[in-house]
Amino acid sequence: MKAFWDKDVDWELKMAFVRLDFPPSQRDTAQFVAAAFGHVIGPAILRLRPEHTLGEILSWAESGGVGTVELLLALEEEFLGGEMDDEFAIGFEHRTFREFVEHLSRDAYTR
Repeated sequence: MKAFWDKDVDWELKMAFVRLDFPPSQRDTAQFVAAAFGHVIGPAILRLRPEHTLGEILSWAESGGVGTVELLLALEEEFLGGEMDDEFAIGFEHRTFREFVEHLSRDAYTR
C-alpha cells in the first residue's frame, strides 16, 4: 500500500491500542490493517474504533487528500488478494472495521 504520510512514523506501534478490542486470534490482523490505514490516511486513523464503518474510514482518507477509489484499490490489492468477493462487497461502505477484520481473519489472511 502506498504510504502518503511520514515514513518514519511507526504506525504498527501507534495502532497497537486497537488489539484490545479484538479476540486474540484477530489481534495481529486488526493491528496490521489499522497500521496500513495509518500509512495512507495519517493521523485521523488514531480515532479508529471497531464500530467505525469503512465508509467513515474512507471519508477520513478523502479529507486527508486520498481518493476513495485509490484507497479501495489498495485495500483490494493489499488485503483481499486483488479482488473483493461479491458477498463482502455488498454494502462495503456500511461494514464496520470489526467486520473487515473478521472477514480477513476468516479468509486466513496472513502477513
